[in-house]
Amino acid sequence: MRTIISWISGPALGALLGYLQYQSSDNTLQAWMTVISIWMAVWWVTECVSLYITALLPLICFPMLGVMDMQETAPLYNQEIIFLFIGGFILAFGLEKHHVHTQIAAGILKLTGSKPAGILLGFMLSGWFISMWISNIATAMMLLPAGMALIRNMEHNPAFKSFPPALLLGIAYSASIGGTATLVGTAPNMIFMAFFNSHYPELPPITFVSWMTYALPLSAVMFLAAFGILYLIFIPKSMPNFDIHSYFQNQNLSLRGMTSGAMRTLSLFILTILLWFFRADIVLGDFLIPGWTRLLPNPEYVKDSTIAMLMAIVMLLWSDNTGNKLLEWKDVQRMPLGILFLFGGGFALAKGIQTTGLSLWMSEQLTVLKPYPIILIVIILSTFMTFLTELTSNTASTYLVLPVLLSMCMSMEVHPFIFMFPVVITASYAFMLPVATPPNTVIFATEKINIRTMAFTGLWLNIVGVILISLFAWLFLI
Repeated sequence: MRTIISWISGPALGALLGYLQYQSSDNTLQAWMTVISIWMAVWWVTECVSLYITALLPLICFPMLGVMDMQETAPLYNQEIIFLFIGGFILAFGLEKHHVHTQIAAGILKLTGSKPAGILLGFMLSGWFISMWISNIATAMMLLPAGMALIRNMEHNPAFKSFPPALLLGIAYSASIGGTATLVGTAPNMIFMAFFNSHYPELPPITFVSWMTYALPLSAVMFLAAFGILYLIFIPKSMPNFDIHSYFQNQNLSLRGMTSGAMRTLSLFILTILLWFFRADIVLGDFLIPGWTRLLPNPEYVKDSTIAMLMAIVMLLWSDNTGNKLLEWKDVQRMPLGILFLFGGGFALAKGIQTTGLSLWMSEQLTVLKPYPIILIVIILSTFMTFLTELTSNTASTYLVLPVLLSMCMSMEVHPFIFMFPVVITASYAFMLPVATPPNTVIFATEKINIRTMAFTGLWLNIVGVILISLFAWLFLI
């Protein structure tokens, strides 16, 4: 019954708000776009149908309602950013197949020691670093087996009673925070890059390096804040040490030398990072590090997605010392193709909102914020985005908000990065509910943590996230 109500509420609420919008603007196309946007938003929030099915609605609604024809709509589902996602996933499958992620985590834990705080820091460092390069949900799923094995070893000892929620939340939070540090870490970052570069061709483009220049320091500070909050809430000084070395031996997570396949996979992973990092020119004051693409006929033709696909193909072709391929095609057939539809649906939604003028109309309604200081507007937008993402995916909320911010920045004559960067970052800073981010969903499914604990801890981190991003914007962007 609840599902049927959700099905109906999407188009019904869309029709109601579309009618009200038409009364305000007297524009039929904007009214129809309002109907489609609200319909998709409600279905994304309630998840009464798959997110991916909802993302396909523009392919039907746009042509039938006269928003855009099929020849304009269909190519939006095949953007360049999709191949960055595909290449990144193939690299992630290679890391997983050869247990490179386990080796990285084991190495970090060996350094952090046997104290509970050190173990928590070790897992969080692993999650934070790995999620910079692969999806946050993949990172959480990679670390969760090791974390659960550790929890099972601790459950018999009452002294460690409060440690399991700290460890699980640490895995989820670090994966979400680490994903904000690089363009490929989480979908909103890549969506923002494509959106910004396509709508502001006259401005310096967002690249892998330019993003990290701003996002990595902020991510590092947020990581420390998350660790501090978890430590203060869950780890008392009386908690004893844990024999982490014996644990790794018992769980077959040894620190032995890597296989040839693992070494070659790791080398490709490191090479990919270097190629991303040095693709475009890096300017450090008066010092210039020329990008390697200068050696090519048309450097601007090469994107981060080009590199991702190149290294993915190399991984599919290269073999280890035994003659086995580093990655077989069958290994990548479990790629979540639905996310490609979600990307396309988001691009179509954004394009429809812009071409019909709906984004301009919405931004005009936000002129009430004009008299306020820019930093206050940043705080309001960041807070709104953080709690919006508690109820819907950060990908969907990013798609919904960016077109509005585009028109808002134009009407207020503000550099788009000032508003868009904080909002995109806070799309990943939702920590309260299981549906807020994929890592939250993953660790909640273990049934080792209750929603009250997650909500209480996440609320504090939400507040800290808004404060940090607003402070960062005030110091470096405004």
